[in-house]
Amino acid sequence: MSDGTADSLLCGLGVHLPHWYTTFLSNPPSELTTTRNSPDKSAQVPADERIFLRPGQIIRFNRDLWSDRETPWMADGRPWPTNYLVIGEDGGGNFAVIDLTGDDERIWWYDHDVSEGTVIEIAPNIQSYAHSVVAEFERDFQARTHKITMDQARLERKRRSR
Repeated sequence: MSDGTADSLLCGLGVHLPHWYTTFLSNPPSELTTTRNSPDKSAQVPADERIFLRPGQIIRFNRDLWSDRETPWMADGRPWPTNYLVIGEDGGGNFAVIDLTGDDERIWWYDHDVSEGTVIEIAPNIQSYAHSVVAEFERDFQARTHKITMDQARLERKRRSR
């Protein structure tokens, strides 16, 4: 990410982002854009949703949350706090977030079902979080590949038994 991109995030969000976060965005691990979760054509890579790398995606997602003053996101009924910046999601309404109120590099998880509108720590820093997401995608890829192989073997056994 260039300084211009960091500036566009500042302008687009109206908040200063931690240096460790903009540094990560300027040189993210290549695995975030290359590790697929399935051998299928519809496979995703971590940067599709799990870790946002595109400034427009970061701005749009967080602006939408911060402007929604009606939805009781938090356990106490409050709207989404502006000190939480969503840096990724799972597609099911659960978010990876950073807290903008200090130099804390921890990554937090907001789960709208399990933790009832609270956040829990999931990684000590963004590098650790990125590594865990890539590992999850690798496991998903292996599981999906194994399932495809098993399905093909079952179909072949069925074909032979006819």
